[in-house]
Amino acid sequence: NPRIEKRSILEHNFNGEKGVAVNDYAITAPAPNGMIEFSIEVEHRGQISRAGHYRANALVISGPCGSTAYNMNAGGAIVDPTVKCMQMVMVAPTTLGSRPLIVGVNSAIHVTVHSPSKIYSDGIEYHDMSSNQKLSVTLMQQESSILVPRDWNFYSALAKKLHWNNGKDV
Repeated sequence: NPRIEKRSILEHNFNGEKGVAVNDYAITAPAPNGMIEFSIEVEHRGQISRAGHYRANALVISGPCGSTAYNMNAGGAIVDPTVKCMQMVMVAPTTLGSRPLIVGVNSAIHVTVHSPSKIYSDGIEYHDMSSNQKLSVTLMQQESSILVPRDWNFYSALAKKLHWNNGKDV
């Protein structure tokens, strides 16, 4: 006897190609333990703000569903799956001020790489990026519908998996 819940879906634009991800996009170096160099711009209501120029092992852009995947393991926030937002978190950044950032539903994240990189979509290698290429990520207007057990509760699931309350339901 399941119930339906709505979830946000990430959408990207890379070289005119569009695609979707349920959990996250990761931009990484081509070789293990390599560094990437990139710039971030956040667009909100037509205004573009430069969010900085960085070096890190990777950049993860996740939606609410992906907040408990790679994002959480990289030190990002856990987001209630019904919240409409995106989150950026850097993996091993070289700048101390590089903190996770949560962006609203009507925003776009534009990442320009300045070194060879790879894009992963939900953990699957999607494309190689060369210097000065841009990946743009937004939330799709359309949401996905997922079936969950009628008695399922996000916070109880977290409590069990993260051993809050000694792993008991909250």
